[in-house]
Amino acid sequence: MDVNESNKSVVEEQKQDVLLALDKKEKTVAAVTGIDKQGNLKTAPPQKKHNNEFLKLDRHGDIASNFLKNFISQLKDPTRFELFKTEISKVEESAKEIQKHEEKPTKA
Repeated sequence: MDVNESNKSVVEEQKQDVLLALDKKEKTVAAVTGIDKQGNLKTAPPQKKHNNEFLKLDRHGDIASNFLKNFISQLKDPTRFELFKTEISKVEESAKEIQKHEEKPTKA
């Protein structure tokens, strides 16, 4: 891979976001990978080694907004999960921060 291709892939990755889900029942944070046939949320650990499994959203794409509307309406128990959008390059730090706040919530 030449330098231009490498730079192009880094720029493309920076334009992508990932959905993180806080499972209020299990008190865990995971990256969303999709929805199974029963409408249950499929997730993966929010670690860089799982980047290729994450559901990635293009910041400038209309398809993403349509997908999110459908995604949320298909969740069976919307009170169980909270969804967070984060940059793919910050997925691990964001998940740790969300997990920290879930374990020790602040008044804010």
